Amino acid sequence: MPSCSGRECGSDGCGGSCGTCPAHSSCDGTGQCVCEDGYYPNNDFTQCVAYGGPCFGVTENGHCVGDIWVFCQTVYLGSGIPPLERVEAIDCPSNFGSVCSSIGGLEGSCECGGSPGYCGTSGAAIGDYDVWFSCIGGTNLAHYDCPYEVGSFFAFCSFWLTMFGGGWGCMSSECGDLWDPGTDTLVDWCPGLSDCSYDPVANTHACY
Repeated sequence: MPSCSGRECGSDGCGGSCGTCPAHSSCDGTGQCVCEDGYYPNNDFTQCVAYGGPCFGVTENGHCVGDIWVFCQTVYLGSGIPPLERVEAIDCPSNFGSVCSSIGGLEGSCECGGSPGYCGTSGAAIGDYDVWFSCIGGTNLAHYDCPYEVGSFFAFCSFWLTMFGGGWGCMSSECGDLWDPGTDTLVDWCPGLSDCSYDPVANTHACY
C-alpha cells in the first residue's frame, strides 16, 4: 500500500511518488525537500530563493529556517532610483546570541538576545552600520536599512545618548537628525548640533 504520511517527496514505497521538489532543492532521506546551499525556502516554503537574489515570496518581516532569519532587505540606491529588494539571511545564535522564533502566522525573526537594539550590517547593506536592528515589544527584532529609510547615503545606524536617556537608531549623518520610525520623519534629538559629539570607534553620538 502506498505510504506518504509525513513525506512531501520521494518514493511512496509502491513504485509511485509522494511529490516533487521545487527548483534548487532535493529530496532528503526522510522525504522532505531541502534547498541547495545558497538558497532558502520562501515564507510559505513553496520555492527556494537565492541569497542576495529577488524576494520571491519572502516578506520584509521574514521567517525562520531553523535559527536562520530569512527576510527581504530594501537597499537604497540613490535619489529617484527604485530601491533594490534582495534576500538576506542572518544566523541568530552567532549574531545576536538568540534563536529565531515566530512573530505570527508564517513570519518570524531573531529574538532580541538581551539587548533593545543593535547596529550592524547585512549582506544586502552597503556600509558597516547601515542596518538598525530594533527590538520590538521586547521579544523579536525588526530591521531598518538606514540609507533607505532616511533617503541618503550619509545615513547610518548609531547609538545615541543624552542626559535623559539613549538608544539605537538611524542618523541622517554624523551628528545629524534622528529618524523616527513611528512618524517616518527626522527629529532634532540634540538641540544645537554644536553640542553633539561622535565617537567612531564606539559608534556613539553624545549630546549633553
